[in-house]
Amino acid sequence: MERLLFCADLHGNLGQFSRVLAHALTERIGHVVFGGDLTPKDAARRTPALQRAFLRDRLCPLFREKVDPDRLQVLLILGNDDFRSNRDFVVDQQRDGWPVRMIDQERFVTEGGFSIVGYSSVPSTPFRFKCWERRDAFGDTDFGSRPDTRVEGVISEGDELVPHSLESMLDRPSIEEELRELTDGLDQDRLVLVTHAPPFGTVCDLNRGRKHVGSRGLRAFIEERQPYLTLHGHIHETVDLSGDFVERIGRTRCAAVGNDHRPARPWVVEVGLGEAPVLRRYRV
Repeated sequence: MERLLFCADLHGNLGQFSRVLAHALTERIGHVVFGGDLTPKDAARRTPALQRAFLRDRLCPLFREKVDPDRLQVLLILGNDDFRSNRDFVVDQQRDGWPVRMIDQERFVTEGGFSIVGYSSVPSTPFRFKCWERRDAFGDTDFGSRPDTRVEGVISEGDELVPHSLESMLDRPSIEEELRELTDGLDQDRLVLVTHAPPFGTVCDLNRGRKHVGSRGLRAFIEERQPYLTLHGHIHETVDLSGDFVERIGRTRCAAVGNDHRPARPWVVEVGLGEAPVLRRYRV
């Protein structure tokens, strides 16, 4: 049985990255997936240039030191706290021999024939940084249907932060539409979908105010397509509040890692890829 280790929301904690990689190598787990929010988000380092410096000077050297591609495949996406203008930097590092694969809107196929596909975009939030925010469900005509939405904010363009209004995104495809297009033609029974945002109304999307803040578009996609497994980050506290990390939507199992970047030891979800996924959540 192929095995996969999933973690998200490490927010620049290099020790957590190192522990995840070391555990995967020790336990001979063949795939590690990092599900977004990889870079620091503290006020002192929350600029495109300083997040890129973390990727270049801290994370790249760690991956080069720790990862043997013959023993371990490392896959990743970015999240809403990672500036979008650094996506191309990560892809360029991959081309230059950085032993990772960017899977945001890309497909990685395991030796056992499972497709792992990533998706970074999230529904609108109450936060200032809007690089990855999108219209959520197919029928949404504005951003007022989501509670606590901040419409005006900033996005990254190169090293600059420029004003941005979510209203300008209304003519772009929704999360639901993009996920359908992204996975058209794939065998849903062997699809592992890694999205930074969790599906709405599940154990995976409960915030500190005990509101469900996940994606309705993602949920609609799951209800329609019924992929084998979905993996999620974004809401750090959801597992503590909901009391569980897995929920079924029809045949699909949806799992949240519920990681907090502040402790030394991160939470991970280990997946056994078989006829049905075997899921465990623990600290490493």
